[in-house]
Amino acid sequence: MIIEDGKGNGRKAQVNLENELVTRAIVESEIEHASASGNAYVWDSTEKDIDAGDTMLFVQNTSETPLILDVATINGSNVICTWTIHTGADITTPSGTTVSGVNMSPKFRSVPANAIGYADETAVADGDIIDRVKTAIS
Repeated sequence: MIIEDGKGNGRKAQVNLENELVTRAIVESEIEHASASGNAYVWDSTEKDIDAGDTMLFVQNTSETPLILDVATINGSNVICTWTIHTGADITTPSGTTVSGVNMSPKFRSVPANAIGYADETAVADGDIIDRVKTAIS
């Protein structure tokens, strides 16, 4: 059996010694793919002294399209801390310092995110804990 390119150019597919089709693939992470199409954003919380009960960074999806969170970077503080990362579906009215999502692709820099962000947020109800991060003194 011969596999041709399907476009009538006479090109044939290569098969190795184990009768496997030889292919080439370019692999990219989900965040790289989203960035290339202008759908990857970064939110940066301000450097605040977060009080007990405050939320360092709150991001709420305002779109029907799922919001995929890829990475959260948490730096040390002046005391040993355990930070909890929550997710939730409760409707809430957040308050705090507004933080805009910045598009990761320079080509789409002016495209706003379909999400709202707040730093040093004080009004959010607790959600489901999905991770805990312990930071050492920096």
